[in-house]
Amino acid sequence: MLGDPRKAITVTMVPIMVSYIFIQLNAFVDAFWCSGLGPDPSSAFLGMLPLLWIIRGIAIGVSLGASVSIARFLGKGEKEKANSIATQAIMLSLIISIIIIPVAFLFVEFVIQWVGLVRISEQCWAYAFPIILSTPMIMLNAVIEGILRAEGAAKKSMIVLVSNALICIVLDPIMVHVANLGIYGVSISTGISLLISTTIGLHWYARKKMYIKISFKNFRFKFDEVINILTVGVTKSSENILSSLMVSVHQAIVVNVIGNIASIAVYSLPWKFVKLATVFSHGAGTALMPICSAAIGAKDFNKVKIGFVYSLKLSIICTIIFAIISFLFADYFSIAFTYSESMKMYREDLVYGIRVYALLMPFIAVIKVASYIFYSLRKPEMSLCASLSRDVMAALLLLAIGSLHDVYWIFFSVEAVIAIFTLSIALSLLSKLKNKLLVTV
Repeated sequence: MLGDPRKAITVTMVPIMVSYIFIQLNAFVDAFWCSGLGPDPSSAFLGMLPLLWIIRGIAIGVSLGASVSIARFLGKGEKEKANSIATQAIMLSLIISIIIIPVAFLFVEFVIQWVGLVRISEQCWAYAFPIILSTPMIMLNAVIEGILRAEGAAKKSMIVLVSNALICIVLDPIMVHVANLGIYGVSISTGISLLISTTIGLHWYARKKMYIKISFKNFRFKFDEVINILTVGVTKSSENILSSLMVSVHQAIVVNVIGNIASIAVYSLPWKFVKLATVFSHGAGTALMPICSAAIGAKDFNKVKIGFVYSLKLSIICTIIFAIISFLFADYFSIAFTYSESMKMYREDLVYGIRVYALLMPFIAVIKVASYIFYSLRKPEMSLCASLSRDVMAALLLLAIGSLHDVYWIFFSVEAVIAIFTLSIALSLLSKLKNKLLVTV
């Protein structure tokens, strides 16, 4: 963590990228099988995805909080403190998951009514029910992955994530078609894959094979360590919750203005390619965060700066290449979601959406990397502010849409504005950090 930041980022980001590619491929496969079931199951799946995103968002918040804190204490040479925070994070994730479950059941009914999915409510519940029951595994999976990443075990972190995705990809067709469970089978596959992959990660720590040692002997919650985790975790979780809720708001506006439940699928599916494009910025940003946290703990600003600039450049270049490919081959990519007879009528709109979203992909890369530096600098409120501003701007502009094509261009405009905003704030915060470290050295 304290060597050459460019080499450390490159070495760390590759397994993270591989993991994230499989995660996004899993999301594609889920959407692929649901699209094959028709517009209603596809819309039910996409309408309920904010539920999964909210739970995962809370899990990622705790994971990031633990990862940043552990890396910072390892950078200071305080290994016992890092061990204790890892243990606190696991127990905290279990407590939070118990709280989430009853709230999630209420949320599903709210979304069905709010977005206007009453006609397909049975299919919405078929997807949501197993996801809610899988909450403890979603939480533990993210936290274990974050702890592994914080101690530099990027390959093992990759194994946890990739095994989760691969098992789900294999189970999807079996559950959907062989077992004839339809959309219910998609979420069952998700639950099983989470259980298996989480068990793998827990096994490594139970066998004491890792640098970080987790022990529940004489365990009790330590207020200062929980606060360390939640300083980043609460803000990141809040950002993810608000962002996911705003997705439901966006869906409700689109359904009411366009007047068709299937419009949820048509405007949401092209975004899958944007999520895939974030593989590069997510990999670079996730690798950057513990490296910068460790460098800050060691009071080495030069490594922070080099790491940020390297991650940003690498993310933008790779994302532009992917964007060009998406734009040129949009006709072929759209077939994955419109191969069934009931979805073919939406192919032209999907192609248009993929091409517009290809243009905004580089802006997303800037936002992602800037957001990760905010967390490294323990300024998570900046990321929350940017995310909330983007969602509110989009919601207000969506009120004036006349067609799905307008929806695509609204998101392009909003992402461009927010990218400029987040990069400016990130550079300003780095300048302040430099002055602070110069004073304390």
